[in-house]
Amino acid sequence: MSWNNKKLREMSEFWRQAALTQVVPETLIGADDQSEMWNDAVARAATELGIVATDGRGDSHGLIVHHSKPVSGSSASGSARKRPPKTDTAEYDARAALVSASLEAVTTPAIRRRLSGKTAIAVVIGVPSPAWVKPVQDFLDATATVPWLIFARDGSDKQRHKSSFGNDTVSEKLSAGRRVVGIAANPETILPTALVAAADLTITIEQPSGAVVLDTMRRCLRGRMPTRIDDVVVAGLEIEDFVSAMRAGSTPSQVVQRLKIASRQRVGSQEARAPLLETAVEYGAAREWGLSLAKDIADYRAGRLAWRDVDRGAVFYSEPGCGKSVLAASIAQACKIPLIRASMAEFFSDNAGDLGAVIKSQRAAFARAASMAPVLLLLDECDAIPNRKFLSPRGADWWLPVITDLLLLLDSTLGSREGIVVCGATNRIEAVDAALLRPGRLERAIEIGRPELPGVINIMRYQLGGSLKGADITAVARLAEGLTAAEIMDAVRGARRIARHAGHDLALDDLRAQLIGATDEQPDFLRRIAVHEAAHAVTAVVIPIGVLVYVKLAARGRSAGHTKIAYQDDDLTVLADVEKRVVSILSASVAERLLLGAASTGSGGNDNSDLGVATTMLAVIHTSTCLAGTLLHRCSSNDALATVRGDPVLRRRVELHLRELEKRAVELVQRYRDCILAVADELAAKRHLTGDAVMSIIERIDRQNTAKKKPSQK
Repeated sequence: MSWNNKKLREMSEFWRQAALTQVVPETLIGADDQSEMWNDAVARAATELGIVATDGRGDSHGLIVHHSKPVSGSSASGSARKRPPKTDTAEYDARAALVSASLEAVTTPAIRRRLSGKTAIAVVIGVPSPAWVKPVQDFLDATATVPWLIFARDGSDKQRHKSSFGNDTVSEKLSAGRRVVGIAANPETILPTALVAAADLTITIEQPSGAVVLDTMRRCLRGRMPTRIDDVVVAGLEIEDFVSAMRAGSTPSQVVQRLKIASRQRVGSQEARAPLLETAVEYGAAREWGLSLAKDIADYRAGRLAWRDVDRGAVFYSEPGCGKSVLAASIAQACKIPLIRASMAEFFSDNAGDLGAVIKSQRAAFARAASMAPVLLLLDECDAIPNRKFLSPRGADWWLPVITDLLLLLDSTLGSREGIVVCGATNRIEAVDAALLRPGRLERAIEIGRPELPGVINIMRYQLGGSLKGADITAVARLAEGLTAAEIMDAVRGARRIARHAGHDLALDDLRAQLIGATDEQPDFLRRIAVHEAAHAVTAVVIPIGVLVYVKLAARGRSAGHTKIAYQDDDLTVLADVEKRVVSILSASVAERLLLGAASTGSGGNDNSDLGVATTMLAVIHTSTCLAGTLLHRCSSNDALATVRGDPVLRRRVELHLRELEKRAVELVQRYRDCILAVADELAAKRHLTGDAVMSIIERIDRQNTAKKKPSQK
């Protein structure tokens, strides 16, 4: 064995102790220029003490020194030196105890005997994260009867820590009868291929569960132990978090408390902010998917279900403010697993957009998820990952490696690594690459709409916390129908502000005042909005075009009024259905003109306005379907409005169609004038009317008009 000065300076403390057993003067042990006396002492120590040089970088040129059996006393110059005392620290004991308990949890006694035996064997050990590599390596060194040749790879050396490096060394040592072990967080990609293929044993150390941590505490702590530790308490912790918590002289209860604090800092306290999924009716189909996932994971943990049968991917999409991120926390909470949030913005945040750094950050997020499995990984704002179909040639050069790497990570994560659920969240589902949504990756897209009344009540109750307990908030919640979850949260915050400034506890009137807005509205403004929405509501009932859910006035949200209609979707749409909807849409501006003397700009302004929606519906009819009498398909429905705007002939055709339907709207408004005015009066007073309430008003007015006509008929 030959040594150079660099290797001597890198020697471990154990080598120093070994040198001391050979009566080497301490002044020489620390000297920069080591003497022949030092070299001789090291050589004798290596021979007499069974010290072995093991592979830390993949070949014989990157040796790291470890000991394989205890140091025994030896005599020199007629006097016996005792073994240097082992450093007796809680940190050392906790780390070794955790590795021991984790190994024991995933191996049988027979496997452990093979690991500590003398027979030649090839072993691959997968660990939860790179931070585990060195502790497992040290543990194997300390417990081995015969020295291991160890490939301990944490990914820090990009040149050597890869599957193509070190294969010649593996084959040579295995053929010579050596015991060879590889340790890595991702063995298939970082350990020599020859070792992975030849492995007699493949062991995967899992992220410590509560039971494993409790076993660790029994091994290195004293005192009364808890009966159990919940998995949530230790979710997402690294090995150093456990070691730091198990300090010398600590009681088990103190350690558990430290673990709870560390887990909240690492993962975040989901329980403190996420509503219960069981009662979160506002999420509709997404809630049902989450509850089904929770059952699957419970069955998986109980051994009743294989991971390949667990539903492991989905993309939640909605307009902004509908609570997609909160939903992810609720699902993780229901599944009793930690939640990791990641996004393309975060992958860029630690660098200046360097391609390699972005890919590294992306992989780090998935590696962290793998170390915490079972876990829910949320890819927030996943539409920030460009759709390859729309990439420019220049953009493709940069983005394609990132996108391809992400797809490969999803394939690896969802296909081979157990315990990882990956969800996406986006406001623009149309921008998400289809490759992300295919089966085997994120699999399905689930829409989250604005909440119905039960959902509004649930969201409001959650935001109110302990306030207004026992109060019936249904009437106030009706005023919030049509708002997003974020807007409801803001309304509750505003109501608290009103109460605080008035010097009293939060009351229902505060919520009502916040949702209604200013009470000094101009009468003409309020009247116009009421007539506008009443026309929508009445025509929706009398045509009919669906089920009227409610009509409301509010100073919050995207507009001052809103009419919600549940359209029938049990059959494909025909031309008559589209025309009826357009008539109801146009009736609002017609009502303003006939009943108030003039129409306002409230019916137009953008593509989501009454005129914008009506024009788009007819544009689709004339460009994308055969319903208008032509078989020519001009464009997709998404491009219909732009196509009409750019074609004078089409513009004229759609305009004439709109004029024809407006005449039908005029007839309806004139026929149901009294009903529209009566609904407008009631709406201005109450601010919210259910569909049933509107129907009752229409029936009452019809009876009154019928009664007025009877005398003249006689």
